[in-house]
Amino acid sequence: MAAKKPFLLLLLTACFLPLGVKASGLALSPARISVQVLPNQQASAYFTVSNPDAQTQVFEIYPDDLANFIRISPQVFTLGPGGSKQVEINIAAGLPQQTERPAVKISVISHPLTGNNTQVATGAKLTLEIQTSTTNSAPSSQKMLIGLIALSSLIAALAWQKLRK
Repeated sequence: MAAKKPFLLLLLTACFLPLGVKASGLALSPARISVQVLPNQQASAYFTVSNPDAQTQVFEIYPDDLANFIRISPQVFTLGPGGSKQVEINIAAGLPQQTERPAVKISVISHPLTGNNTQVATGAKLTLEIQTSTTNSAPSSQKMLIGLIALSSLIAALAWQKLRK
């Protein structure tokens, strides 16, 4: 009789569980983004979120780290079956400079628009690689001086050669 109790309890529990759980879907393109950020400048990148599911889905997007510097637009939106939307990632100016920065994960969560308790949310992580540069792309004064000296030397050599003829 003691062996029948666990079996009856398992059978009783199975009767009250939902027959199935449907997960909503999402697709991201691309799955990895690399962005170069110059000092005191902002940068932007874009990715596409798609709803491959047969139901309308609500999507929520947020950065897992650096939330003070990374803005997502739009953060929350709805997509019908087969729909897609372009999302912008904006990296604000003033991002701390680091020689090596681990990739930041961007969380994308989707759940059905209808409130059915047997459906669960689905999530994916987009990888955002942020490369920071310690120098701006504008030429430094040292590089300009070297270029000026090289140009002056070239002009002097051409002038000397012309005077010798």
